[in-house]
Amino acid sequence: MREGDHLALAAGFALRPDPETPEQIHFGEGLIGQAALDKKTIFINRIPGEMLQVASGLGSASPGEVVLVPFLYEDITQGVLVLASFSPFTDRQKNLLEIYADQLGIIFHGVVQSKALSD
Repeated sequence: MREGDHLALAAGFALRPDPETPEQIHFGEGLIGQAALDKKTIFINRIPGEMLQVASGLGSASPGEVVLVPFLYEDITQGVLVLASFSPFTDRQKNLLEIYADQLGIIFHGVVQSKALSD
């Protein structure tokens, strides 16, 4: 989620807590920051075991592929959605992610504005 000139973790699912994970990422910093800066989706396969772990009550494992999807509102990056999969994303899934990224930016902006009005 955008906070001024950087991104902050807003939510996570099946993430293993890691004290080395930065609380904020500046635009252009690392893969998430680069996706935010370039406003382009990044697909990564062959994930190193120490890069990302998907956790469950039974253990954890490295995903087979990760996608970083920036979502924009009026051409301004609002955040980056990071999705991990144990199997490669299909072409159809990749196309859907690109389409829904546009929708996500609009929805996210609406939620943020609504919350600001209620505060």
